[in-house]
Amino acid sequence: FGKSHVYRRKFFDINKIDTQLFFGEDSLFIVSIKNESLSWPDLPIYRIYGMKKCDGYLYGLTWGKRELYSFSDLLKTRYGSIDKFREIYLNDVRDNLSLMGDEYNGIALYPNDKRGMQSFLEKDYVIYERYNPADTVGVLNRFVSLVSTYTLLKEKQKDLLEDKIMERVRYNHTMNIVKKEVKDYIPSEIILYGADITVLLSSVLTESQYKVVYSALQSCNSYRRDAIFGLHLFRSPKNIWDDGDYATSYEDMLKETANNLLNHV
Repeated sequence: FGKSHVYRRKFFDINKIDTQLFFGEDSLFIVSIKNESLSWPDLPIYRIYGMKKCDGYLYGLTWGKRELYSFSDLLKTRYGSIDKFREIYLNDVRDNLSLMGDEYNGIALYPNDKRGMQSFLEKDYVIYERYNPADTVGVLNRFVSLVSTYTLLKEKQKDLLEDKIMERVRYNHTMNIVKKEVKDYIPSEIILYGADITVLLSSVLTESQYKVVYSALQSCNSYRRDAIFGLHLFRSPKNIWDDGDYATSYEDMLKETANNLLNHV
């Protein structure tokens, strides 16, 4: 560790790691149970170490009091319970595998879920907007319907949300405001017709409704991207060794996916 610039004194100090432990013990190794090995010195990473001892292995926490535990006791100490560790670990694996689709190496958590991806995109408001941008009522209905699946909208809430969204879209168009694109990864904004409607949601929904809906819409944004790469209905190559122009924007992928998918509905 001492030979790498990432692991200089500042790294250990910021992460509150006992350096004497690292450089004074034999057979000591880092344990990375989940992806905590980001190369950012200001993040609390490398929290668990292992040590060969007493013809077996014991484990400790880098910021602890040098107490050593069996692996199961370490998990209880680090995460509170083995059930909580199992939940965190499986969610981490699921999230990472779901991103490893055709774009990278053909590995996917649900390799046979093409039908689910297709069903999602066929109903998706962003895909429909790219396919038929003139049908503003259809796009709006799809979006509000999606919001309604996550929280019970009262009639007045629904009407007010629709009015505010259309008002914002018209204002952006009238003022010639540059449209925002739906980004590749999970965005911090919810975009409809190039307008950020995140604030509109919070102005109409209660705080508890907004938290649920905002989180769910971000998950939809993430799944949309995964589904687009999973179905691969756009023309750009799957990797840099394929023929064709690899520099296809996500916006182009949205449009091509929409046309190729909804033309056959």
